[in-house]
Amino acid sequence: MSLAVDHAGVVREARDHRDFVEVPASFTVASKGRVYDGVRLSRRHFVVRASSPDGVIRETAAMLVRDGEQVPLVARVNLSGFVLELEMKATRSFILGKDGGLWRFDVEEIDRRNEAALSQVVRLLLRGIYPTVDDFAPPSDPETALASANRKPDRRPSRRSVLAIGAAGVAALALVGYLGFAAYSQIWTARSTLAAVTAPRIDVFSPAAGVVRDAGGLARKSVFRDQPLVFVEASDLEADLQNGKAKLAYLNAMLSDAAAFDDSLRGTMAPVSFEGFEPAATKNPVVTSHARNLELGVIKSLETRKAALKLYAPCDCAVAWAADPGTTVKAGDRVMTLVKASPDDLRVEAFFDVAEAARLKAGQKAYVEDHGSSQTWRATVERVSLDPGDSNRIGLPQATRRDPGLATVILKLDDTPGAERIGSLLNVVILK
Repeated sequence: MSLAVDHAGVVREARDHRDFVEVPASFTVASKGRVYDGVRLSRRHFVVRASSPDGVIRETAAMLVRDGEQVPLVARVNLSGFVLELEMKATRSFILGKDGGLWRFDVEEIDRRNEAALSQVVRLLLRGIYPTVDDFAPPSDPETALASANRKPDRRPSRRSVLAIGAAGVAALALVGYLGFAAYSQIWTARSTLAAVTAPRIDVFSPAAGVVRDAGGLARKSVFRDQPLVFVEASDLEADLQNGKAKLAYLNAMLSDAAAFDDSLRGTMAPVSFEGFEPAATKNPVVTSHARNLELGVIKSLETRKAALKLYAPCDCAVAWAADPGTTVKAGDRVMTLVKASPDDLRVEAFFDVAEAARLKAGQKAYVEDHGSSQTWRATVERVSLDPGDSNRIGLPQATRRDPGLATVILKLDDTPGAERIGSLLNVVILK
């Protein structure tokens, strides 16, 4: 895109139509400590999903991106055999979709090398070619022309040749050092593909079908242990309870009538009926007594189930998400999500390739680097799981947990982080 002013003083904008050609690709976008799952990309913008598939809000106040705000952006494009990482500055221009499910980030500032790499990715994907490392290699120098046959070669080395040989030697030493460092890193260390500070997640489910009450105002707030969270109003359960109480009152009245009926029969020989209706208690008071005891048990069970409709906080934690009051739910539906955000509960959760994770174990030392500030901490491996889906924690995209080629490693930092760091992107290096 370029701007030009004509002779009449009118500013004209020239746009390249290739900047607006979108291609679907596998990538993620990280901005202000949050990772977005990518949908499509072009040479000048990225389209990402605004929320995770499960609907859980993972944004803190520091993560919010406002429309028109220019923010640092890191795009990681998954290509054939490697991940291309591009840094830039972008603005969120507008929201696509009726439900705000897609966000678009327009590129404002980008390095020339990154811009050329992004254009190469779009160009190859449009041709149906998945880019490899060779597609980004610079072209080789042209072949040097042969010297004239009539010219006698100069046997003496020129100053330029000496400098070239020296430069080649330095380059060879640098290459040997780089290859040695790469071999050391490959043999003695393991690097994560994605990592962040996470916290235990507790989902609260409805015990019965009904309507959510008293849940408003708790989202993004802290709650203490045994604090009332939400009440589910179950009309069917309440109707059964009132019906049981009516039956109990009826049976008590029948037993009372039976006692009075027995007193009236003392000294007589013939039974007496009440205007054509003979109460069941006059026939067999024992059966009525058993029926009353059974109804008492039913009422006690219903009252216990009603008491369970009022849900309490199981810990000192924060409310990440809560169903709106008036929401109709079924038994087993999620009505609230809690996060245990105390310093002792926070851990670093990192994803590694399954083959790499198979050589890791608890107790190994590691270094953790903050992606934004380059601050480094020491950490210790607590647990290695080859199934990333079994980690019930919050702070990383759920789509990544469903990748069968990744394993989860949980690490404990030597310096306890704060709750505001939940979701912050990190780089993890484990010493084997």
